[in-house]
Amino acid sequence: MSAEFLTCARCKSPVKVPPRTPEQPLAARLRLVAPKDEAPPPVPTEALPPGDPRRKLLSRQFRRRRVRRAPGRGHLFWPWVLFVGLVIVLGILRFYPGVIPPAQVDWLVKAGITGLLFLHAVIIAYAFMEDAFHGVLCAIVPGYSLYYVFFEVDQFYMRAVMAALLVVFGLDTADAIRRVALESYDGITRWMNNPDNAFRKDRVPGT
Repeated sequence: MSAEFLTCARCKSPVKVPPRTPEQPLAARLRLVAPKDEAPPPVPTEALPPGDPRRKLLSRQFRRRRVRRAPGRGHLFWPWVLFVGLVIVLGILRFYPGVIPPAQVDWLVKAGITGLLFLHAVIIAYAFMEDAFHGVLCAIVPGYSLYYVFFEVDQFYMRAVMAALLVVFGLDTADAIRRVALESYDGITRWMNNPDNAFRKDRVPGT
């Protein structure tokens, strides 16, 4: 019997074998098809007018595709000079006794705390301009704004000013935040325990 025919086991008659096509190897059949690269958005050849919404879309796409390059030495030298200078000057004014009167030291501490809070607001606004997700995290997660300015963006001068204020006024700011939190907690607790509170369920109507 030839290879094209087989013998039936019951009736002993020849049965023609259907033609077979060679199968692909298992690895080739299981190999995932690589996704095709999406075509880049068309770049207009003519300048877009200022009010065209495509300008904002193109600038956003360019910002997302921007590759962060390692800064050169010139980009880091002056921020370091600014940081060291601020730490030296503010540190002498803040901690060296007799340089300025005590009343001015208190004013300097308040100004430093205000500067840190202002920079925190600036970082939140900048994060929202770059990415809304980072902006929300900077606004609601304590300490995320510091992580964002030191590790996510290349605003070296902002880093220098923020780091200098943290070195000189970081403990004062933490103590001020702690005192405000304790006073707020104490005020809310006294308000909730006040028998004249209109929101208390055990308050007798008309009293």
